[in-house]
Amino acid sequence: MNINIKSFAPVAIRVGLAIVIMWFGLSELIHPAMWTSYIPTWLQTLTHLDLTTLVILNGIFEVVGSLMLAYGIWTRWIALLLFFHMAGIVQDVGLDAIGMRDLGLAFGLFSVFLQGNDVATLDDPAPVKQIMQPPVPSQQSQPSQISQISQIQPVRRMNS
Repeated sequence: MNINIKSFAPVAIRVGLAIVIMWFGLSELIHPAMWTSYIPTWLQTLTHLDLTTLVILNGIFEVVGSLMLAYGIWTRWIALLLFFHMAGIVQDVGLDAIGMRDLGLAFGLFSVFLQGNDVATLDDPAPVKQIMQPPVPSQQSQPSQISQISQIQPVRRMNS
């Protein structure tokens, strides 16, 4: 029995992205004052919430989203939601070092969205046959002459 390691590539990118997003979310929850400068002014104006509250809400969103992504719960839709979240951050930050990093994360999330379920998602795992490679077929023996004869159809004559 051979294991098809290619079937675990989507799992690796999904879990890897979830770990990165989890780190940011936890950091925002533990040290919200460190993140307040990243909140766009339009968001504070729109919501009338203070910066610390917005950072904490964003941290909760990222922690919950990363857990759902890591466990493969609503995989495709959580990945799309996190993609738009990261794309919004790129829009606000711009294409500097932080923005380019987040752009890479965003397209990794878009890739997870395109892939959908994989072999380790909880919501609807991809079929096990993707993990297991079929056995190499052995050489088949030639059919016996008796079985070949039994497959011959009688010829019908046409009367003229």
